[in-house]
Amino acid sequence: MQQTAAVTLGPDWSLINGRMENEMALTPTQLEHLEKRLHEERARLLDQLHGFEETTSPESMQDSSGDLSKYPTHPADLGTDVSNEDIELSIGSRVSQELGEIDAALARMATTPETFGMDEQSGEPIPFERLDIIPYARVGVDQKPSTEHGAEASTSEL
Repeated sequence: MQQTAAVTLGPDWSLINGRMENEMALTPTQLEHLEKRLHEERARLLDQLHGFEETTSPESMQDSSGDLSKYPTHPADLGTDVSNEDIELSIGSRVSQELGEIDAALARMATTPETFGMDEQSGEPIPFERLDIIPYARVGVDQKPSTEHGAEASTSEL
């Protein structure tokens, strides 16, 4: 294993094996931009989640289907309704999970801004372009996310 020689040159810079490296993954301006993006994404997802609540109420489902009664007149109508509910529940679950990721990212940004934007697996900086698209990303593009138990996770955890 190779020894790393580090010399501190200022509050945010170190000389590591003859190379200057920034200890912070992101500049203050980039952090501010990503915080704004996280809040925008959070608001968008909350609006989407509230939209699901409005469209899944029994009254709105009856109105949108054109049914005059609350009882389906054909078995296919019931099947369609159940299928639509399943899809909306699945999307709602995904939106809730993404909101959790955003809240966790905002917490990380508030508590340890100097490590925000660092890959949790490799310790390398995550490219700003990736963070701009997925501001709650915890790993870089080349890294496969893993769960706490070491198994591969879905790409939804990126």
